[in-house]
Amino acid sequence: MTYNAESINLNEFDINDLADISANLQISPNRGAEFIEQSLPLILQKLSHTEQDLKQKTQLMLADVLPNYERLQRLTQIGALLNDELNQQTVSIKRQYPALFKEVKHVIKYARQLLLLLQQLEQMHPSYITQAKSMTQSFSQQCSLLYDQLVKRAILVVKQPDEIIKKGNQFDTQIVLLIDIPSPTPSVRIRIISAADAELLKTGAAQCTQISPAATTVNNQGTLNFNNGNLHSHFSKKPTLKEISSRVNTAGGRRLAVTEQKYVVLYEIVLSSAVASGGTETIWALSLPIVLIVHASQLSDAYATIIWDRMFHNENEADWGQFSWLLNVIFKHITGATSRALSDSDMLYFRNKLDVKANGKLTFQQFAKNKTTADFTFWTWFESIAQLIKVKLLPYWEKGYIIGFSSKEELSEIMSRTNQAAFLLRFSDSKLGTVSLSTFRHDSSGLMYHAPYLLPLENIGSAGSIVSLLRDFDQIQHIRYICNVHSGLTDKTVVFSDPELNVVPNSGNATADGTTGYHKLTLVIKGTSTESADDQRLCDSISSSMSEASCYDNCPYASAPASNLGAVDYTDAAQSTSSRGTPNIDASLGESLHAYGSTQNQWAPSSADYLPHHVNYELNANLPSTIATAMANIDANEGLMYPHNNL
Repeated sequence: MTYNAESINLNEFDINDLADISANLQISPNRGAEFIEQSLPLILQKLSHTEQDLKQKTQLMLADVLPNYERLQRLTQIGALLNDELNQQTVSIKRQYPALFKEVKHVIKYARQLLLLLQQLEQMHPSYITQAKSMTQSFSQQCSLLYDQLVKRAILVVKQPDEIIKKGNQFDTQIVLLIDIPSPTPSVRIRIISAADAELLKTGAAQCTQISPAATTVNNQGTLNFNNGNLHSHFSKKPTLKEISSRVNTAGGRRLAVTEQKYVVLYEIVLSSAVASGGTETIWALSLPIVLIVHASQLSDAYATIIWDRMFHNENEADWGQFSWLLNVIFKHITGATSRALSDSDMLYFRNKLDVKANGKLTFQQFAKNKTTADFTFWTWFESIAQLIKVKLLPYWEKGYIIGFSSKEELSEIMSRTNQAAFLLRFSDSKLGTVSLSTFRHDSSGLMYHAPYLLPLENIGSAGSIVSLLRDFDQIQHIRYICNVHSGLTDKTVVFSDPELNVVPNSGNATADGTTGYHKLTLVIKGTSTESADDQRLCDSISSSMSEASCYDNCPYASAPASNLGAVDYTDAAQSTSSRGTPNIDASLGESLHAYGSTQNQWAPSSADYLPHHVNYELNANLPSTIATAMANIDANEGLMYPHNNL
């Protein structure tokens, strides 16, 4: 909101003219009579209009302009592209607020001078002058209230402190005092207090002197120096958070995590009686809520608290429409994406993942506290992907070569529309900050097979670029097309030859955390397939370092603990062939597997039926060398791998 109120012409309120009449009444009594008859009615009418004008302007400034300014700061801190508007508002407020204060202060002085003159003129026209005095006194009182309101809100936080402050770290902040004050110039002090104490200040239930700091800060005393007509705070050294003194552990009966506890910076300026109408007064302002942490590992969860606060304040529930807008803002802010935002289908996927209520509401618990199907929260998963895009995948995302957020069922639906063998890239549901590469092809009967793998992005340092990694990826050597975000097929040579993609991405920590229990192996499995030669070329070899945890979804033993798994006769399994083209496994290997499984009690499948398509398995790192050697004869068709436990 822009403050466009017209300024009052202060020349119409000439204090010196009133003083001159007052000083010369004894010499020129006729001048007093002329003032009563000609000037006073116009002055009283003008005071009435001015009072209403100043009330409206003050109301607009305090109830609309300043709250909107804070709203812009809130949204800008979480990535909304509102910096230009915020900067314009900063300039406008720094100009208009002092001007409004000057107008109020001037007309108060004028009213006081008018009262002195009316007292001198009272004998000339007692009844009329008494009425004029009453109107002038009311005007002065109303404007004095406006003056006090403007003084109390005269601190503008033009630079908010860091949203998250780690113990031992410095932080930067700046305020502007929007009113003109006589010398000596006061100083400013900052303290960090709890959000609960901040509410007491806002409601008037406590004074600044009654509030204890919730943290110890050093270098928290600053001066106010003139800069471009305004008093700006200046700290010789940046304030530093030394200690966190107290924590608020509960809210509404629920125990709060450290990263959910909010604080604010309290700015205090002590004004002299020359400024404060009621004597010496402390004026204060509050920053936006912040979170204090002691470990870098708390940063992500703290950021979730800030995101929710900046958009929804203290509300426990949020509307899905607002929340989906927020997700897009956060996504673009973290990734740096400019040409591709999150789509409606992405949002539908998120909504289902968050299990949003039928009324379109979701809670902070759903956003950042509740675990999803995997062992992490929605926010942890979402942020890990955004960080991955920022560090390694931004051009791939922008050009649409990463499908993004889709369920396996949706992917199957997309790929069922084409008869071409293809692969696509999407984000893993089961492992943080990881890309899944999925291959799709149809057999001779028209049945489509899907084989997913985790793309080992941690290897791009040696590969040179992600394109180099894909170029060397065995599972797509004989697949020509990559599916793009528009559900179309792009020849992979177009992707591989794109100069913008043949760049080694920045190093970063947005990699998988290894919590799914997958052990990265380098053994390549090859063999002979009962499938056609054309089908065999589609998936010639598979590296067990590239299987995805979510591939276990179709295996009935995926979540079974190792202690519940019985030994399996792999001799029979090795000699069987599925009707869908399960590869024949060399009997000697089957015997070795059977012997090892009997002693180690570590194998999941109970029959060969669970070995073929759609299910990826990995080797146990401790397999005997005889098994590893024999595996050279295993057909890798359809992404066949082996399960492991206790890695």
